[in-house]
Amino acid sequence: MAISYRKKVTLHCADPKLSMESVLVTVTATMTHGSALVAAGTEAAKADAANVVGFIDDQQFGEFKPAVGTTALVNVVKRNAIVNSDALVYSDDQDGLSVPEVAALAAAVEGKNLLIQSAVTDFSRLV
Repeated sequence: MAISYRKKVTLHCADPKLSMESVLVTVTATMTHGSALVAAGTEAAKADAANVVGFIDDQQFGEFKPAVGTTALVNVVKRNAIVNSDALVYSDDQDGLSVPEVAALAAAVEGKNLLIQSAVTDFSRLV
């Protein structure tokens, strides 16, 4: 049986039809499952935290990423959801967010009814 160790971006949403949107993006080298996006559908850098409107929540995109420079339709969580801070990345920082970065991002997306929280997943029992 195949086991995926990829972190979930959306921890909970009441209705995926209301929380998610399909967004056409131009693929960059750093874009992945969990990337923060701004309104134009481009990947957000740390300096763009105040302008973040959603996060790529598309595990297929993370595993079978299209070629850089091509356009792709990806699932993006934009509203009414709880999002995993441990799975989020910026274009200029692929190592995850620090505590102050999570706080700044949480404040930026608060008006969109997105709650950002940490979720630890323990895979030790599966190995």
